[in-house]
Amino acid sequence: MNNTDGVAYAVKVFHKVSWNNNRQKILREIGVLELCMHRNIVKLVEAYEVATVPDVLYVVMTPWVPATLDDLIRNSDPLRRKTFPWFAAGMESTLDCAHRLMRELADGLAYLHGLSLKHKDLKPDNILLQHATDAQRITPLITDFGVSKVFRGGGATRYTNSTYEFLSLEQLNHEESSLKSDIWQLGCCYSEKRMLHMVANGMLDLNPSTRLDIDMVRDQMASLQEA
Repeated sequence: MNNTDGVAYAVKVFHKVSWNNNRQKILREIGVLELCMHRNIVKLVEAYEVATVPDVLYVVMTPWVPATLDDLIRNSDPLRRKTFPWFAAGMESTLDCAHRLMRELADGLAYLHGLSLKHKDLKPDNILLQHATDAQRITPLITDFGVSKVFRGGGATRYTNSTYEFLSLEQLNHEESSLKSDIWQLGCCYSEKRMLHMVANGMLDLNPSTRLDIDMVRDQMASLQEA
């Protein structure tokens, strides 16, 4: 919390900065954030080190948001109502909100790709849900650019340097890892939003142990490609 303006900021703390190539990775993440200025992407405020705290680097971002899309999808109904007071099963406003979240995330990803930036780790846990206290509008924000990079066609890549459940077929086969892989990952998030749609209608009570069977989806896609 900033004592001057009362605004809460998110602070990502990096330890062991001097180990191996950690500093290079951190600076790359900061560089990606510096390029981004979109309402559906977290914004870099500053990055700094403290002389009395060696080997630690702090990255300040805005906004600070305590809840993710993963929380909304997987929480039990009582916890969901507590964490997301705006969410009401069966309400048209809730369904409209779910659809708008999908559109805005697609817009944010298109912005990244317009800058030739590949996120590489899109998943519900890396999508923040900001609720404006003075309105009902919910804003999704893409966050966590720890493995993001500038995409160069034909350049070297680590195909599976991401969350396994959201890897695309071409990444798993070590054939390609391009901007299309981001689209696949966001599509997997949308598949989980199908669950969100069911929750919104009061048709399904998910719990934290429920997982989308990405392997099943991947197998189905592979069979379609072979047909």
